[in-house]
Amino acid sequence: WDFSAQGRQRQSSRMKAFADFEVSHGRVAVCDFVAPTQKTRDNFEPDITIWLDTIKEGEYEDTNKMFEQPKDVDFRIGHKEADMWAFLIKQDILDKHGNLGPHR
Repeated sequence: WDFSAQGRQRQSSRMKAFADFEVSHGRVAVCDFVAPTQKTRDNFEPDITIWLDTIKEGEYEDTNKMFEQPKDVDFRIGHKEADMWAFLIKQDILDKHGNLGPHR
């Protein structure tokens, strides 16, 4: 698939279909992919959004040009301390949602 706006929208739809399938079978889906526009993020319809805001620019200029800062995120990761963030995010999810049931 290409990295055009349309190709990225297709990828977002594809990831949503995979996640929805897993959730429909009682599993939790954690998806990690580049969604540089609000449209691709809105299309995916995540339950929780984590923005890894740890670099000024990415490796690919086409992605940098189309990138739109997320409007609403549950977590904005501003520095690279994975163990700390994993613990904080897990605790927040458990506090808000209790046992991890079907979520994307």
